[in-house]
Amino acid sequence: MAEQGNSSEVALKVEGVGKSFGGVRALDGLDLELRAGEVLALVGDNGAGKSTFIKIVSGLYIPTEGHILLNGQRVEAASTAEARALGIETVYQDTGLVDVMDLGGNFFLGRELLHPNPILRAFGVLDKKRMHSIAHESITRIGAKFTGTHRKPVGLLSGGQRASILIGRAAHFGSKLLLLDEPTAALGVEQTAAVGRIVRAAAEAGLPIIIISHNIEEVFDVADRIAVLRLGNKVADVSVNETTREEIVGYITGAVPASA
Repeated sequence: MAEQGNSSEVALKVEGVGKSFGGVRALDGLDLELRAGEVLALVGDNGAGKSTFIKIVSGLYIPTEGHILLNGQRVEAASTAEARALGIETVYQDTGLVDVMDLGGNFFLGRELLHPNPILRAFGVLDKKRMHSIAHESITRIGAKFTGTHRKPVGLLSGGQRASILIGRAAHFGSKLLLLDEPTAALGVEQTAAVGRIVRAAAEAGLPIIIISHNIEEVFDVADRIAVLRLGNKVADVSVNETTREEIVGYITGAVPASA
């Protein structure tokens, strides 16, 4: 079971956020808070509204109503690029990496460092040595193991190592919020546990994290709190220390009455 985040600072505040697609109500007046250094698991059956919420926060969707505050500032991102500029990073399962590139190239993808030599810099030559060094140091700092592998194309790395690149990259570039959408869906037990340790390390460094997962065991291992969505509504928001796996499943299926 995860340890509770210690910070009292509210990093993310979601107030009355809803989203409609024509006559279909995908999300209905969601209220949510997330503190710095806290891991919130967002769970629910298919169609519960989890992905809709992530897409709103990450800039893919504009909410029909309500608003979002990040560190006290209103978020009005109309694209993923605008969301990233605000410090909101989203990691999807096994996406966002270029298989033929190595660790340094993927870590600095879109943020490449130019060579310090002004002549080489003028020709757009990259400082690959520094990129490798920073990437390797940043990712090993959060618990990933890359000894002897950091110059391999990432397509040859394990699923856990690939996920750690995405999470480590988000943490390194000063993200204010990390969204993880099923990051371990295609991973085995050992690799899922490794990613869980990396998520906890990122949270302990102060990064607020929301993770979507259908894996209840993973949720209880990595999260501080669990919010349950059902048919677009939040039906529970509880500490992992104050609930059980059976109760969470009951909220998801509707067998347990809503508590939120």
